[in-house]
Order: sequence, then structure tokens, then C-alpha cells
Amino acid sequence: MNKTDMNMTAERQEDALLPWHTAQWQGLIDAQQQNRLPHALMLRGGAGLGKVAFAYTWAKHLLCDTSSRCGTCKSCRLVEAGTHVDLMTISLLEGSKQIKIDQIRELSDFVYARPQIATRRVVLIYPADALNMAAANALLKCLEEPGEHSHLILMTDKPSYVLPTVRSRCQQMLFKHPDIDQAQTWLSEQPQMGGVDADLLRAYLSVAHGAPLRALALAKEGALEQYQAMREEFMLLAAGQNRRSVIDMASEWSNHPIDQLMEWLFSWTHATLSLLLSCPSGLPSSDLSSDDSLLHCLKGAERLAQADADVTRFHRWCNERSRSVYAFYQHWLGVRKALLSGAHLNQPLMMEECLLRWQGILVFKPSG
Repeated sequence: MNKTDMNMTAERQEDALLPWHTAQWQGLIDAQQQNRLPHALMLRGGAGLGKVAFAYTWAKHLLCDTSSRCGTCKSCRLVEAGTHVDLMTISLLEGSKQIKIDQIRELSDFVYARPQIATRRVVLIYPADALNMAAANALLKCLEEPGEHSHLILMTDKPSYVLPTVRSRCQQMLFKHPDIDQAQTWLSEQPQMGGVDADLLRAYLSVAHGAPLRALALAKEGALEQYQAMREEFMLLAAGQNRRSVIDMASEWSNHPIDQLMEWLFSWTHATLSLLLSCPSGLPSSDLSSDDSLLHCLKGAERLAQADADVTRFHRWCNERSRSVYAFYQHWLGVRKALLSGAHLNQPLMMEECLLRWQGILVFKPSG
């Protein structure tokens, strides 16, 4: 297998279609039977939905001697061994946050050469949103003037970060979250989840925002308790009730994987904003298991306003706080963009600034 990095294989699943991929797979099979397969395909959708697994399985289908992923022909065996000369993967090199132009130059030589074993050459690129500007512009030539026997498959969790001219030259294929019952059934069938009860399965899916592969990864890492503890601490900080200093929190949190940490921060901030905006209609009366500490914080503010016999003041406060939370959210969008562009940020200082901005953001002060 030609490659610039094998990081993608860590995310690759066994050669089997996931249950929520049926429609996308059938769409490609229909296109193949009608001789209208796209030269360039972009698989997009949230993380943890199996886009890499799907791309790998489709590549195996394209390279198979019988176009059936038979598993026994020479091409299938070479793909499984990771040594097929007509399959190239391009991903992030170790220690890099960008796919660079030298990797795309290697791709250019590959796609214009004739296949050596199969009847096609296939290139897998992930994450496409990590292409830097020079690499994206170099890729355009391959998209505009495709090799006669080549197929490019790009994957991204963040299509808005892909150069528009690259996106427009690829046929788009959207991957959506499966419904909760399908996701829970699949998760329960995984060998690593044997004996896990339904409530815990739903908790993993909730933390993973319904993405089954992400839920499985969290379960393997035993990350649920850590997620819940960090989330509670984040909400206590917002209420001005933090049990330790911001410096201590930042020092510990900055050791957490930055991608996962930013995803969690975005999730918690979004939940806060949504609940603040719902306040004029009344806070939920039932406990929200994923938003328990947040709900308690807002109900406490509501009770203080009621003690002042001024509920409208609570609604005004919610409106004002929603603007502050939104500003915090926008700030972190900028930080994420900087990280994706390859900027080297001081993670402990970045985390400390985050927590200082968040500290006391939901403190309600009674009148008088």
C-alpha cells in the first residue's frame, strides 16, 4: 500500500459495512452499474460515524478482482495486508497538524500512472480539512484533470474547513447519525461491550453525541467518569462555586487530548446556551441527566429572582448571559481555527484563559 502515513488504519474497522451505511453503499453500487462513478468523492459528516471504515471498504471493492470484496483474490489479500500498490493513503504525518504539498506531489505521480495489479488506482485522503493551502491548490490539478483509472476519496468531519474549490470538484456524500435504537443495538453487539447495561450504553452515546464509533472509543478508554467529573467542575466554575483554583484546573486539563477537550468544551457551552435561551419558556422540571449541574445552576438563579419577586429580571439575566456564553463560544471557534491552521499554542495558558473567561459567567446577583 502506497502511503504517506498510516494513521488512518488506526481508525479503520474490519471489512464490514456498518448498519447505517446501507443507503450510501447502495448509491455507489447503483452508480457503478450505470457507469457513472465519480472520479472524486467527499465523505462528510460528524466524527465517529465510520467514514474511514466506509472508504476503506469501498476501496477494497474497487480494487477486488471480482468487485465484490471477495477476500480471496490477490487484490483483496494485498489490501488486507496493507501492501496493495494501487492503493494510497494520505493522512497526517506523525507530529503534524497539516497535510502538506509534498504529500500531494506524491499523489500526483501516483494517479497518473497506470494500475499495476488492479484495473484502478485508489487514493484515500483524511482528514481533508487538514490540507494546507498549498496542498489543497496542488490537489486541484488532480481533481480538474483526473487520471484515467483513478478514484480519489476524501473524508472530513469539518467540510467548511475544506477549500471551496476542492469541495465543488467532489461529489458529496453525507453521513448522518443513526437513530438511537440502531446505534445502541450496534454498540451492545461489540465484543468490548459485553455485559454493559442499556443505561450505560445510552450514557456513552450521549457523551459521544450519538456517534457509535466514538461511543465505543470512549468506552474502551473508560472516559465516561472523567467526562462527567470535568463537566460538573466546568459548570461549578460558571456558577462561581469552583472547589479549586483556575490555575490548578488549567494545569490538569491541559494534559487532556486537545481535540477531545475542545469537543467537550463546545458541547458544554452549546448546552448552556440552549438552556439559557429556553428560560423564557420555563426551565425543564425533570432532571436532565446530561445537563444536571447546569440545570441546578440555572434553577438556583431562578429561585433567587423569585425571592426578589422579579422573575422578569431572571429572564433579562438569561438573555444577557446567553450573549456572554455565545461570545465565549465564538472565542473558542477562533482558537479551534488557529489550531487547525497549524498554529502552535501554549496549551496550559490557552486553558487558563478559557477557564478565566468562563469563571462566574452564570453568577446571579440578587437586587439590593
